[in-house]
Amino acid sequence: MQLTKATLALALVVSPILAAPTDVGEEIVSTNLEARAAKVVCKPDENGSNVKTFEVDVAKAQALAKKIGWTTDSSKSDYPHPFGDKEELWAHIPLEANKCNSKTRMLEYPVYWTTSKAKEWDPAKKKKDQQKTPIRLVYSNLNGALHYCGAMIHKKVSKDFSGSGDFRLCQ
Repeated sequence: MQLTKATLALALVVSPILAAPTDVGEEIVSTNLEARAAKVVCKPDENGSNVKTFEVDVAKAQALAKKIGWTTDSSKSDYPHPFGDKEELWAHIPLEANKCNSKTRMLEYPVYWTTSKAKEWDPAKKKKDQQKTPIRLVYSNLNGALHYCGAMIHKKVSKDFSGSGDFRLCQ
């Protein structure tokens, strides 16, 4: 009985310490199978551009999410901004379904493909002053840590690389 009381008392003292919040963006947590791949391929349903294969470097996308961090503050480019996931892109990926969905807070941010002349979207510049990209990286906030959900592409890509319509998951 005394051992039970002592264990309970210790648990009550230690639990607030272990539950202390962390700064958002300290670590990127990912259990997504996509994150194990070095690159993912993004395939739009309709591609009017001259790019045959849109590839995204996963490590660079994760680093970019960490660099941008968790912010919904207004920027000239309007990114990052909330992503609602009406397409339910991660619903059928068991390890991601509870971490990346419309009930979790997610942000989307433009990312360029590996062979693009443009290398990184600049939130300090207006959209019209930057090369267009149909690809977005998506990340969520899981208990104070950024969680990289993955990359997605608009289903329709125009000649100028602008995207329209719903999104497809890059794999």
